[in-house]
Amino acid sequence: MRSDGFFTERAGGRVAAREVGEGVLLAARASADERRVRNLGYLLAEVVFSPTSMLPWPTGRCCSPGR
Repeated sequence: MRSDGFFTERAGGRVAAREVGEGVLLAARASADERRVRNLGYLLAEVVFSPTSMLPWPTGRCCSPGR
């Protein structure tokens, strides 16, 4: 599980983890493709458990080389 502030409340009372979860949920609801929904679940699991995710929260940097 991440320990880099991903689950802590930020200014305005928002939590980055909640924003990502809501985005994945909205994308899954809009999709009729079962494979895409499954991949969205994998994405969510990767973001929650990997401290070096591809999303720029909360440090503002990406794990991709050269960025």
